[in-house]
Amino acid sequence: MRYKEHECRWYEYVAIISNSRPPCEASPLDQVDARLTLCVLERLTPELRAVLSEAALGSTATEIAAELHKNPHTTLKRIHRGRTLFCKALRR
Repeated sequence: MRYKEHECRWYEYVAIISNSRPPCEASPLDQVDARLTLCVLERLTPELRAVLSEAALGSTATEIAAELHKNPHTTLKRIHRGRTLFCKALRR
């Protein structure tokens, strides 16, 4: 249960930080980083990509599970596994 509490707070902090910044255009280096990140994301399975993209948009595991018609526990496992594999792929 503690994991869910921390996850929820993390999204709150991200929302506060992203709303406080003035809008700006991405630099060319940021665009390259974004493209490389998308290439890494394409290496994941479609199930993990779907879960990670929804989580990145701020959806909770329960909301993602309802949308994908899956068990919330399965969704939490996929989020964790997807984040782990994504981080490992970024380090390569």
